[in-house]
Amino acid sequence: MKHAAAYGDILLQILGFLVIVPSNPETNFFQLVEVIVNLLKNHNWGPQNQLLRARLFTSIIGYLSAQLQDTLPYHVTGVDSNDSIFIGNDDFKKEANQLLDFCFDQILEIVEKLNEVKASYYGVLFQVCIMAANSLVGHCQMTKKIEVFINKLFKMADGFLTEHLKLPVTGDRLNRNMINLTFEAFRKKKEAFA
Repeated sequence: MKHAAAYGDILLQILGFLVIVPSNPETNFFQLVEVIVNLLKNHNWGPQNQLLRARLFTSIIGYLSAQLQDTLPYHVTGVDSNDSIFIGNDDFKKEANQLLDFCFDQILEIVEKLNEVKASYYGVLFQVCIMAANSLVGHCQMTKKIEVFINKLFKMADGFLTEHLKLPVTGDRLNRNMINLTFEAFRKKKEAFA
């Protein structure tokens, strides 16, 4: 995809703005976000843009997690956002959770596709796994399903990092600190929910 980074930056800005944009209760709740999801799903991003694609899916996870909070992180005076319109609406929550599951699946699919040609993408695979784990730790409640997914991401990241470090120096020396910091945040959040 030409100019993927520029499109990615625009999509990230749109997602940040959409947090306060009220959904239309007469259509599906996340119609605008689903347009972005379909763009990410249906276009050929090529291996070199998979980190950006994963970053966009993790941003969608952040958006959806914000929508599931009782109070959104920010508001615009005079605008009723989804936290006041759909409070307690089970269908709203169900649709958000379905989209979250889809985004998790897409991130795993990105990892699986790159894993087929992993010798060229160990660093990218490591970054995708850590970025996804960070997003889940930062945005999601610790359910058993989320914990299993995060642990799987840690295990994959560790394997990709080990292989990446065996390569000749490439200028982007990754290290285990990223895993350690994310794991520590994960451990603290699990304890808080226990």
